[in-house]
Amino acid sequence: MTGAAAVPVRWRGRHPVTGAQQELSVLDEQPLALPGSLLRTSRVRLTDGRRLVVRRLPEDADAAAERALDDEIRALVRLVRRYRPDPDGTGHPPGAARIVAYDVDGADPFVAVAEHRGAPARTVVPRLIGADQHRFAAGVFAALAEVAAADLVHGAVDLEALTVEPGAGRAVQVVTFERAVAVGEPRRADGRPAHPGDDVRAAVDLLAVAFADARAGAVRADDVHSLGWLIPAVDGVFAARPEDRPSAAEVLTRLPAPVAVASPRADTGALDAARRRFDDLRGVAPARPVDAEPPTDPRSPRPRPAAVRERPERPRSRGGGAGDMGVAWLVAAVLVVAAVLVVVFALRAGA
Repeated sequence: MTGAAAVPVRWRGRHPVTGAQQELSVLDEQPLALPGSLLRTSRVRLTDGRRLVVRRLPEDADAAAERALDDEIRALVRLVRRYRPDPDGTGHPPGAARIVAYDVDGADPFVAVAEHRGAPARTVVPRLIGADQHRFAAGVFAALAEVAAADLVHGAVDLEALTVEPGAGRAVQVVTFERAVAVGEPRRADGRPAHPGDDVRAAVDLLAVAFADARAGAVRADDVHSLGWLIPAVDGVFAARPEDRPSAAEVLTRLPAPVAVASPRADTGALDAARRRFDDLRGVAPARPVDAEPPTDPRSPRPRPAAVRERPERPRSRGGGAGDMGVAWLVAAVLVVAAVLVVVFALRAGA
């Protein structure tokens, strides 16, 4: 559905923490361009006045797109469970998109998040100068510190993944998570264990390309020398091993315009158990999720449409297979031969 709708379209999804079914009554939907994304993105307006951003599979979705949607849902659910925001969003880290609902079981799986804050970074960052560059850098590292506190590695820190809000407050929000994985899991790019240091290095590369005209994909420590304010912050960032690099929170303290970082709330036992189940139950999603149970694991393989399900194994006939039939014929032949021999011996004896 694109454009105005006379009758609201109802989407059914799950609450990201409780797993309870909820209905989104959509009035209209408009496409939203996110270059480089594997997913189809749109803005929707609900009958209750809320505006959301929805991410779905493209029409020609392949395995990579399905994995991207699964990774995004998993990361966003992990964030909301770790920070446990209030229903109005208070307490959610401002540096990350906030999930509202998701669906992985339907014919058109999706994830819906609260409306993005600000404008796409690719349209804003090239015009930033002076103190605005400092605030942008601080916003990037604050957002990554909040992501890392949920034991996540974003895996694709670039301008396409960010939005920027004007003003002196929190300026940056990470809005896509389609390559995010948990710390220690294989990175989507090369299979190496993911570490938050990967994101820290990627963020410095982004700043060097945006503000120092460094060449993308080939950033060196010397490339930041023209940015005097950034030099103290990047000490150790170019270490070969990600674990030897400073954390995003540490880099943030070295910048000239540090900002506050949201803190995760303490987990309750029930929430911790739910998150463990969500992260650990790979491919064991219940066929009929119960609202009282944790939500369906979005990493679980989706059921295929009936038309492409694997063909069921042919039932074997009651008489068994070809081997069983061969044995039966052999036994019958032996009995026939034995009967003939008995008759022959009887005739000879009578003679």
